[in-house]
Amino acid sequence: MKFFVRISYFPVLLLSLSLLLIVTMGMSPVFAESEISGIVYSPIKKNAIFEDVVKDDLHIISAFTQNIRLYTIDDNTQKILENAKINNLKVTLGIDLANSDNDGKIQSDLQMAVKFAQDYPGIVDSVVVGNDAIAQQQVTINQLEQYLKLFHDNDILVSSANSPYIWQENPGLTENVDYILLYSFDFWQGLDARHAAQNTITQYDKLQTLYPDKPIIIETGWPSDGTSISDAIPTEKEQSEYLKSFVDLSNQNSIRYYVFEYANESWKPAKNNNTVENNWGLLYEKERVVKPHLTSLFEFESVKYTTTVESNGQTNYKPIKSNTEGNKILKVVIPQDITTISYQISDQSESIQTNGKQTVLFIQTAPNQDITITTDRHSDNLEFSLIPQAFASCDVDAVCYEINHNDDTSISIVLLFVVGFVFSIVYKTIKLRRTPKRFGEPFVERAPMLRVVV
Repeated sequence: MKFFVRISYFPVLLLSLSLLLIVTMGMSPVFAESEISGIVYSPIKKNAIFEDVVKDDLHIISAFTQNIRLYTIDDNTQKILENAKINNLKVTLGIDLANSDNDGKIQSDLQMAVKFAQDYPGIVDSVVVGNDAIAQQQVTINQLEQYLKLFHDNDILVSSANSPYIWQENPGLTENVDYILLYSFDFWQGLDARHAAQNTITQYDKLQTLYPDKPIIIETGWPSDGTSISDAIPTEKEQSEYLKSFVDLSNQNSIRYYVFEYANESWKPAKNNNTVENNWGLLYEKERVVKPHLTSLFEFESVKYTTTVESNGQTNYKPIKSNTEGNKILKVVIPQDITTISYQISDQSESIQTNGKQTVLFIQTAPNQDITITTDRHSDNLEFSLIPQAFASCDVDAVCYEINHNDDTSISIVLLFVVGFVFSIVYKTIKLRRTPKRFGEPFVERAPMLRVVV
């Protein structure tokens, strides 16, 4: 833009650095309420873990669930528990039995799990011993039962993650667990993503019939890349179809579950040149941004609104104020049949032309603040939802706008912008002894794609 051409590089650099400092110091993620039952969290990155990554991850995770499940006990487990405590998360610890020939390591992990459960009461929810260990022939049923009994002796809730047929064929195993963790990954069965979720629920129902007095939790997921297995296709579209269907079915039936998993894991080795194992995450690994097809999973709290159609045909949508505290991102999805959108936040207002494209507004809001969205015609397809700032990524093929309301941080940024702007003018005037022409363009539009990284 001409704006950047007319201003000297030095004041622009100064302004940019100052803005970055304010944004870094003054802004924090904005979160809403949860509808996701639980999520598997594996923070390993290139066989190392970084404390700041864990801190940010758990802060984001606390936006959409209160429960995380770990797969292993290692030197970093305590860091995770400390951050879970800060973010009011409950943690299910995991004992990996993959190296079953090293009984010393397993015994050490078992003792550490007991210690963590005792040191973090109310944070450690339970312990899961083994991840599909029987099906993968890592241990025998008798060995697994001996490991499980240790936790009963210490009055700690315990389970084991096993495939449906393992639980069905081994009723004695259920006597040694406090709940059944159903390890159900229908991708490996070659099922179509559109029908696989119902198959998982069917397996749940069978176990519930067999063991009516035993609580059951499901662990499941779907990959977004790699090599297909029969009708099971690993793409982001299929991942979205499966998870949306599964979450809807589980919530409707009050079923507890863990979604596998939080973020992609490039550190996992490919099997037979198949990278499926690296791509089960809801988020991209490096960017820590939710995959675009999955954004609707995180619309946790619908914003109710009243609609009044005026005589001129316009429709005013007035979102009802939320009872939850803290700032939020109000996501407004405007369908293609709307050509003009206007919004008003306090004394801030703007009008946007959509040019016949689906449009998404991301509006930063504050508690007890009214926002009015006005469209040029009535539409029943206008959608409102409150989402975490971390998941304010644009819907696929939509034009997106980020709108920051004038809270203290925004005012500081605007003031700094004005100061920098004036400084630029003075600097240029002194240097060239002339007044610059008209500057600037509205900063609201960010098309065609918006990504907010926390």
